[in-house]
Amino acid sequence: MLIGYAMAGKLYADAKRRANLVFQCVIVNAALCLLLSLNHTFWLAGALLFLLGTLTGIVTLITMNVLIAHTDADKRGRIFSVLIMITQGITPLAMSLIGVVGDGLLGNVQALYMSCGACLMILGIALYSNRDLREFLQAGG
Repeated sequence: MLIGYAMAGKLYADAKRRANLVFQCVIVNAALCLLLSLNHTFWLAGALLFLLGTLTGIVTLITMNVLIAHTDADKRGRIFSVLIMITQGITPLAMSLIGVVGDGLLGNVQALYMSCGACLMILGIALYSNRDLREFLQAGG
């Protein structure tokens, strides 16, 4: 993710191109999850996970910068505090749930990656088709 942050930080592109990059990264991440479900080699899994983290870092930095640009200066601290509390609360719950599902599937991580990839693909297509979200990301300057 740190490499993705650095790449997004060095990106010199107009707002429309950056907004499209966010959606492209989400779709590619979905494809990477689907590829992980078909993978059986350690090194390819490592490379795919590296790309997954890098693209996630790009999406995170771009969207956070857009959100900062749209937030009034006197509200930024409160809004980002709430976001951090939500993500720090949801992450361990999601990890626990994935562990329970993995145990229920008798360790069949292929099914987990495939379902996560399919859900992310549907989400990416739904997000891309949302005109308001595209305009919000493009207005981030």
